[in-house]
Amino acid sequence: MTSAATLGSTDKPAPEIPNGAPAHAADGAWKVWQQIAHEFPIVSGNPTAFTSREHESNWMSFTTTFTDNTTFFDLVEQFSGNEAGTAALITFKDSNWLMSIVLAYQPHFRNQPANMQVFWAYGLFSDRKGNYIQKTMRECTGREMLEELLFHLKGAFVEPANRDRILASASVVPAYMPFITSQFLTRTAEDRPQVVPRGSTNLAFVSQYVEMPDDVVFTVEYSVRAARLAVTTLMRLPAEKLPIPVYSAGKSPALIIKSLATFMS
Repeated sequence: MTSAATLGSTDKPAPEIPNGAPAHAADGAWKVWQQIAHEFPIVSGNPTAFTSREHESNWMSFTTTFTDNTTFFDLVEQFSGNEAGTAALITFKDSNWLMSIVLAYQPHFRNQPANMQVFWAYGLFSDRKGNYIQKTMRECTGREMLEELLFHLKGAFVEPANRDRILASASVVPAYMPFITSQFLTRTAEDRPQVVPRGSTNLAFVSQYVEMPDDVVFTVEYSVRAARLAVTTLMRLPAEKLPIPVYSAGKSPALIIKSLATFMS
C-alpha cells in the first residue's frame, strides 16, 4: 500500500519517484510477488493488475504537528462538537481534492511531548488544483496543503490572528503514495492469489492482495485474517483455530429491508 511513497516538508512538495523509474520498481515491496508470479503464474495472481495504473491508485496525505499551540484543535472541537479522538473523520465534499481530516486522541504516539498535537489529513485527487491554492495537490508544499484546509474550514480558522498562529506553529509533512488504494482497482478473479494455493504445503500468500471472499481490504483485520488463515491451513491446525467467518450482512433479509427503509426515509 505504501510502497514507493515519498515525503515532502512544510516548505517542499513530496518529490517525484527517483530517476523517473516506474513506481513499482522504486523499492522491493513488489519484487518477490512479481518473481513468484513469473515462475508460477497459475497460482500466484497478477501483481501487474495493481501496479500499472498509478494515476488511479494514488492519493496524498499530510501529517501536521503543532508545538506550543492548541488553536487548531480547539477550533475543530468547537466546529465539530467532538473532542479529538471521539468521532470519525471530517470530509469536505466541496474540496477539489476531496480532502478529509482525522483528529486522534492526544497524545497519539508513545512518548509524544505534552506540548505537541498531531493530526492527519488526506486528499483523493492529487492531480486537481485546489479551491484556494491554485496548484495540484502533487505540487503543493505542506504549508500550502494546510492553507487549503483552513480555507475549507472557514469561519474562525481564517480570522487573521488564528490563521497566523496555526500556520506559524505547524510542521507539515506531505506524502505521495502511488499504490495506496491499488487494492480497489478493477481486476479479474485470477488477479489475487488464494491465501494457500491449491496443493501447496509450504507456500502461502498474505497481505491486502490475497483473495478472501466477503472480507474488505484496506483494514488491519484483512491482513491479520490472511496470516491466521495461512498458518492454520499450512500447519493443519484444528478447525476451531481458523479465523471467525466474515459476517455476511448482505445475506440477511431483515437487514436489507432495514437498510432500504433507512435509504428511502
